Amino acid sequence: MPLNNNFILGLHNNILCLIKNQAKDVCFLLCLFSTLLFTQCGDKKEGKDKTQATDNTIAKVYDETLTDADLPSLENEHLSSKDSITLIHQFVQDWIRFQTMVHVCKQKSKSTPEIDKKVNEYRNTLLMHQYKTDFFANEIDTLVSEKELLSELKKMPEENRLNSTIVKAKFIVINRKAPKIDLIRSLITKLSEKENKELKSICLRFAEQFKIQNGHWIDLDVLVAETPFATHLKKYERKGNFEITDEDNIYLLMIEDIKTVGSLAPLTYNTDKLKATIVHDRKTKKWALFEDKCYKEALDKQEIEFNKK
Repeated sequence: MPLNNNFILGLHNNILCLIKNQAKDVCFLLCLFSTLLFTQCGDKKEGKDKTQATDNTIAKVYDETLTDADLPSLENEHLSSKDSITLIHQFVQDWIRFQTMVHVCKQKSKSTPEIDKKVNEYRNTLLMHQYKTDFFANEIDTLVSEKELLSELKKMPEENRLNSTIVKAKFIVINRKAPKIDLIRSLITKLSEKENKELKSICLRFAEQFKIQNGHWIDLDVLVAETPFATHLKKYERKGNFEITDEDNIYLLMIEDIKTVGSLAPLTYNTDKLKATIVHDRKTKKWALFEDKCYKEALDKQEIEFNKK
């Protein structure tokens, strides 16, 4: 665990402060501090005494040892020295108790071939998962063209039908006493980038809340959730400008385009899902080819044997 001089000095000072109230723990902390300090000094003269520098044991339980390299890194935690001491102390104490009980369970348990089998299977699964992760990172192209997206969309039309109504829209909630309400009513109907920019600027200053999607699709029920529009949502499932007023606010909704439940989802709405499907297919095919190659190599080298019965 990388340590700097300020941490070492702070660790030393806080250990002294803890002496009055934690007599038992202090012995442990002083030992820990000595080990960490030794490691820090050893790092500065690396190469001069490698044998001594590698002997950084903090705790030992039966045949298991804990070294400074096993401690959690606190570099990016922004903790005080006192908090760092507390966390490291707790980590070591937890490790000691855990290793103690593991040893006891090993001694008192009967033969455990089933556990050994499961551990080996789990290890093999982790090993394969890690290799697959590295394999895909190096072998799979995650860039997907628009042509591939359209092709995927056509292959699975039913799976890409909408379960909810989506819209391209603008939605604004503004207090009835706010300024520039008439200008907002006018700008919300406009589609140019310049007018959208002006509308956003006004909303940032005066609106209670607003969503200006700029051509992006969004679920209508999500857009108007917890507003008066949500009460009679079906009524507003069409293009147009809508306004509702209550005793506090004015609610403005402009729907530029709409796709209702059961419609084929627009390409831009389902892009992430389609990309994920395409990349997953690439991974599946690539791994199957690699698996066949490994199997054939093992057969050619006569590393696979079948016992005929």
